[in-house]
Formats: sequence, structure tokens, C-alpha cells
Amino acid sequence: MKINTYLDELGLEPRTYKIPTITPLFQKWNFDKILEHITKNSVSNIADIGAKNGALTIYIRQNLPESCQTYFTLVDQSNTMLIAAGRNLSERGLDAKLRPSSPTWIRTIDDQSFDYIISNNAFHHESNKDELYAEMFRLLAPHGKLIYSDFYDIPDKEFAAERGKIWTADREFSQRYKDSADKAWHTIPKALRKNHPFEYHLTFEQVRERLNEAGFDVNKTEIIPSPMYFAIVCAEKPNNNNNNSKN
Repeated sequence: MKINTYLDELGLEPRTYKIPTITPLFQKWNFDKILEHITKNSVSNIADIGAKNGALTIYIRQNLPESCQTYFTLVDQSNTMLIAAGRNLSERGLDAKLRPSSPTWIRTIDDQSFDYIISNNAFHHESNKDELYAEMFRLLAPHGKLIYSDFYDIPDKEFAAERGKIWTADREFSQRYKDSADKAWHTIPKALRKNHPFEYHLTFEQVRERLNEAGFDVNKTEIIPSPMYFAIVCAEKPNNNNNNSKN
């Protein structure tokens, strides 16, 4: 199943387009890690790429200080999901620009339009990671940050080792994180789980290499593993178009 078809069908399911009153544990952990990398005392333009039902944007906006001026643009290739996002934002008295587009083809948005690009569990569906990261780099202003959570539960020795440390340090929390993610997955209708779109995964090292090639500052790229399935990536665009490692 193609990703846009999958998202269109997913967006029609009340269990998936409705945002729960209580944020699931695994998602809250992921969202909080993204939030930690956003400066709280400045005016910011933020793009949510692969925004789906708007859950990440809503969480970030509701957990930033009221004095923090933020302007959100939600990008998704599913019109159904964008409609759901618009509805969810409206119900909470929030607004944002909604842009139908795939993450690797956002040519209608000008260069250096955003201070932050955020995303939740979307990038693993993009096959051309070089084009993806190049587009994110283009859209960011100097010193802008790309911050996203994504699925990384693949045969990656680095992820497995770091995940093992987390479980050793706090097994009780790690188990609750895993159970929360598993429960969320099983809220998706069985037919859609079975027809889940193909995924294109990278190891942590491959992510660093491609971010570096796109121009992001290799010295300011951070990957934060979760107890299971997901990791948070944060990369900063330098003040010039040359990565420090290439000088």
C-alpha cells in the first residue's frame, strides 16, 4: 500500500485521527525530547513534517510558555490527515498553516523559512534520504534545527547497545514504554497493520553520514535512543552552507 493511501485510510479511523486526552507514555517521552531542543524564549517558525493528525504540533504548542510566539506549518501528503489535523487544532483553539506535500517535495515553501523542523515517526517512509535531508536543510534558517522522532528498531548494533543500557538503568520504565507503544500499534485496524507501507531504515551511523552530506553540523548532531523502537534525532544547520567537517 502506498503511504498516502495508507494515511488517507488511517485518517478516516476515529481511533487514529482523534487525539487522546492523555498522551501515551511512549509518545510523551518522544515529544518531550523534541520539546527540550526548542528554545522557549524566542519567536519561532516551526514546520511539522509528516504531521498526520497534528498531535506533535498540539503537544509542543500546549507545552511551550504562552509568551513564546510560535507559528506552525503542518505538512502532510494525506489530505484526509490534514483535515483531521485542522479539526484537532480548531477544537483546541489553535491554528496553523496546512500544506499538502510529501516530505521530499515542498518546493512551494521558500528557502530558510523555518527556525525548527519537527517530525514524528514519518521519515522512515521516505526512500530517498539524501533528498529528504537536503530539503530539510534548505527549509531551515541558519542555526535552525531539525528535530524528529522515528522508528529505529532495526539490526543496528549501536541502537541495540544503547537500548540495553536504558533497560539496565530502569527496566520498569522501559517496559512501560514498550507496552505503551505496543498498545498504540494495536489500536490501528488489523487490515491497515497488515498493509502497512514499506519502510526505508538507516542505522544511526548512516543517519549521521547523510545529515553531514546534506550540510548539517556534524558536531551538533545528536541521536537519543528510547527504550524501544524509537530514537530522537537533532541536527543543526550551521551559519554558512558548509559543514564544519568539510572545511
